[in-house]
Amino acid sequence: MGSLLARIDTEVAAGRLWRAKEIVCGHISLTGFADSKVMSGARRELTATEAFVLSEIQQYWGSQNSVDDVFFTERDEAVLFVRARDGRTAVIIALTNLGQWHEDGTLSLEDLREQIKGPDARS
Repeated sequence: MGSLLARIDTEVAAGRLWRAKEIVCGHISLTGFADSKVMSGARRELTATEAFVLSEIQQYWGSQNSVDDVFFTERDEAVLFVRARDGRTAVIIALTNLGQWHEDGTLSLEDLREQIKGPDARS
């Protein structure tokens, strides 16, 4: 947990993370991470729905976002600090949640892409 929270603080201080303490993306609030163990330390293959979300991220933000950068929470949820092409952290995406919601019809493809764009979708 400490390493992820330290990374968040570093990204915020450097101005590369958009409202890190407030952002909710895929319904994972970063302030909620403080109360739980973020990194399980375990690695696993992405599910098909998580891999689909990652491919959408790569199409919009770039291929510098790879499976090797995915974190796994204590609940085994896949989370990614998405990097823009200029190197800044653009958004934080909960691949597991967004993938499940797209698969079950809660999020349309358009809604999923809007979540992936983060603040860019609101510009």
